[in-house]
Amino acid sequence: RLVGMGQQWKMTSDREFNDGDDEQSAITDELAEKLAIDKENEMHNSTKVLFSTPATLVTLTRTIVGKLDISRDAVVFVVDRSQESAKDHRKRFWRWSVEDIVEVHHMRYRLQHKAFEIHCSDHTSTFFAFSTKKIARFAAARVTAMANAVLMNRRAKAEAAERSKELWKRRELGTFDYLMALNTYAGRTLHDLSQYPVFPWVLKDYTSDTIDLNDPTVYRDLSRP
Repeated sequence: RLVGMGQQWKMTSDREFNDGDDEQSAITDELAEKLAIDKENEMHNSTKVLFSTPATLVTLTRTIVGKLDISRDAVVFVVDRSQESAKDHRKRFWRWSVEDIVEVHHMRYRLQHKAFEIHCSDHTSTFFAFSTKKIARFAAARVTAMANAVLMNRRAKAEAAERSKELWKRRELGTFDYLMALNTYAGRTLHDLSQYPVFPWVLKDYTSDTIDLNDPTVYRDLSRP
């Protein structure tokens, strides 16, 4: 075969062409294998558990004992099947992508500061309790770091409550949503009956067939608890 090299031409055998093709194919295969290994390592690193601790998943009707695994891409709660509370529970684990977690709230459980609650972008939340406050705080910090979420400690909750009040005053936030926000920032949750959200008792006239909302006498004295 004639192969052009600038202004010169030379004869190249078919064998030399085939050797070049084989070499190029080998390089391509080697590169593809390297990319596959890199991708596998990346997936392994993202799913590698960075912190694991015994935990309790608290719901409105029951508590489920298990462990909480925190990795770079997910928070996973694995049910302890040996526990009596899990024997009749079909689900073995729950998984939350760190991309969906927007807030992590420090919480109390059984009057002790040893829990936290994650809030996701789809407006759902999940409550976890731990054996000690130290473990709860450390786990909350790891979740916050992996998810790049907002850690709602006491100061952050107070600031958020003030922002919600301003939105409510400007009629940019409804009364129900405002009261629910205040309940959340006060540490109340839908997952624990002992800390369930409360709403103020406003009216005091429950005997009349009709009431005039412009009449101040139908309202409770809100200056008293």
